[in-house]
Amino acid sequence: MNNLNKSSSSHQIQIQPSQEPQVESVEKSVQNLLKNWHRRQQWNLFFNTTSNEQNLISTSAWRTNLVNFLESKQVRVIAVALILLDLILTTLELTSTILSCNASKNRRDNDTWYHWLGIAILSLLFAKTAALAVGLGGRGFMRRPGLIVDAVVVAGALVLEGFLERKGGRTFGGGEPVARR
Repeated sequence: MNNLNKSSSSHQIQIQPSQEPQVESVEKSVQNLLKNWHRRQQWNLFFNTTSNEQNLISTSAWRTNLVNFLESKQVRVIAVALILLDLILTTLELTSTILSCNASKNRRDNDTWYHWLGIAILSLLFAKTAALAVGLGGRGFMRRPGLIVDAVVVAGALVLEGFLERKGGRTFGGGEPVARR
């Protein structure tokens, strides 16, 4: 037994003065790693960077199916196509207004069609965003900044296009243009 104690004491590691700075640097590195990990966990809570599957586990099945459908590739392609169509309609509306100084009945009819198609497209995009808000719930929706920006932009465009069209110096539906002051 005496031999066992002597052999274990001879295998003990002794820290020499030249190894102390290395141990301190390892300790600082571990502390920095822990500090960065805690900071990352706080940001993950704020931005909710966890996967959608983890968030949707606690919700009901119809809400999960709704969110999965609205975030599918096919629905995103349709949404992008609608946005591009709205861009084309807006461009056509603006160019027809710029190119024709006199207001003919044909131009006013075209402008009316462009206007109402634009409102219909914006309404579809707003309905998609509202359905995502229902599917994700208030807290889940608010944790996704991209969806909030989408909602604000689409709602703002819908209000401007639908209710404030007379403020731009023209009317739709055959009326005379409003003079700017």
